[in-house]
Parts: sequence; C-alpha cells; structure tokens
Amino acid sequence: MTVLIADFTEREIKFLKSQGIRPDEVFDGRGMYNSTWKALAKEGEFDFVLAGRCTNGGHRLKTRSGHCIQCRTSSIAFVRRENATANVYLAAANNKTVIKIGYASLIYAREESLRKQGYGGHWDWEILCWTKTGYAGQVERDISQLFFDKRISGHYIKDNELQEAVEMFSVDAYKAIEVFLDYAKIQLGLDVVILNSTK
Repeated sequence: MTVLIADFTEREIKFLKSQGIRPDEVFDGRGMYNSTWKALAKEGEFDFVLAGRCTNGGHRLKTRSGHCIQCRTSSIAFVRRENATANVYLAAANNKTVIKIGYASLIYAREESLRKQGYGGHWDWEILCWTKTGYAGQVERDISQLFFDKRISGHYIKDNELQEAVEMFSVDAYKAIEVFLDYAKIQLGLDVVILNSTK
C-alpha cells in the first residue's frame, strides 16, 4: 500500500524529490510492527517505507530493512544497486585465468568497456555467461562471495586517474562457469545465457 501525498510532511516531500524517489515507491508501514512492514514491503517489492520515527533525527522514511534514508542517504544508492534489474555476468581475461563478476544493462557494451579500460591491467576481457535478475547487486555480491578466497587486485585508468580494481579473482574460467551456473540455476532458478565460445 503506497502513501498518499497528503500523508507526507513538506520536508519529506522535498527530501524524496531531491533524491529522485517517487511517492508511489514508498510503502505505508505506519501503525505496523517492524517485522510486519518489512515483510509486506519486501512482498510488494517496495524499496522504501514510511514508518516509525528514527532515534537520531525523528525521521520516518526508511529502507525496507529499516535504515533511515534521511540520516544516511548513502543507503538509497545501496538499495537501488541491490535491487537493480540488470544482467549479472561472468567475464574472463588473461587466457581465462582471471575472472570478474559484475552487472550491466547492456552486456556487449560492458564487454567493450572492460577491454577499452584495460580493467585490472587486462585488455582481453570476454563475457562468458550472464543471467538477468531484479536483484542484480545482491546476486553479484553473493556470487562474488563464492570466490572470496581467490580475490586479486590490479589497476587501470579511468577518467585520467589510476583506479584499483578489486573485483577480480584468480579462478579458472571453466570452473567459475560451473559455480555461476549452480548458483543462478539451482539456488535462484534463473536461466543463464552461455556463449558458444565457452563450450
């Protein structure tokens, strides 16, 4: 259930507008137990909730996990990233001995940008497989965690500045594809697109 405009304060309306959040993106959790509005907001796929006041500033706008978005605006970007609809991909470089998990709306454009950037010091990036999901940030993070002990870093230039690439792993690409498939298909029930060149 969304909140009526009249139920927001002027300050709340200004805040939502400044953050690019539409009022109809906010679930009305007023008068409910925390556990109830959290469950209902998740079920209704609402990222934001109007509920009881926070302890710091007395604000009512929260993420569905309960963080005040007025005290900590960074939680807005985090929630949007977690719940973005996009393609989570597995890419490989360095003769398929280095992998990267990421997400992008346009797969082939992302492959090209990884190559042009020389992401992590590698210029031969190839996207091997991907799956489309409504929780791209969360799925990307979960799959990356499966390779946590194999994490490596490198450098590349972006916007004329040296950047550190920490989203790479030293894993054989074919083993990584198996892990990616198992997680996406078995754990999440998602279809995976595998490119012919990887077979």
